[in-house]
Amino acid sequence: MENFLNYVRRNLPEYFENTAMLDLGNNLHKKDFKTCRLVSCDWEGNVDYITKVNDLEFVNNSFDCIIALDYFNKDKTRQNIENTLKGISRLIKQNGMIIINTDDLRDIMYFKNLAYPYYTVYQIGSEYVMICVLDGEEFKEILIDDYHGDDWEKVF
Repeated sequence: MENFLNYVRRNLPEYFENTAMLDLGNNLHKKDFKTCRLVSCDWEGNVDYITKVNDLEFVNNSFDCIIALDYFNKDKTRQNIENTLKGISRLIKQNGMIIINTDDLRDIMYFKNLAYPYYTVYQIGSEYVMICVLDGEEFKEILIDDYHGDDWEKVF
């Protein structure tokens, strides 16, 4: 997953330089994102906010990029997934990027059911990764067809 994220950073730097980023799950290191305002949120640990994303008290449209690595694997209840995705949708800026991974494709499919039909899903090893950008009222696909890292394939 780290190789994939580094690939995305290199090819889409506008989402990772001089931006506001939200790290759900505390998987990013602030030293790697020196030009960003990186805010970390998880349910425990050494983070900026110990809370669930839907309880964050940021104004709507606060972040240019939201990355949730392994965040959904901590609480697989449908209610948590729904609340988290609604929180992400509220916090992402117009033209902001969302990257989510999970070990269960149904979690990502649920995102589509929340009225966001446009995104790309990749399978990298045993994980599924969704990557998309909010464009107007819809999320648009981000295609990454020349990634040569880990075993991967475009799912849809």
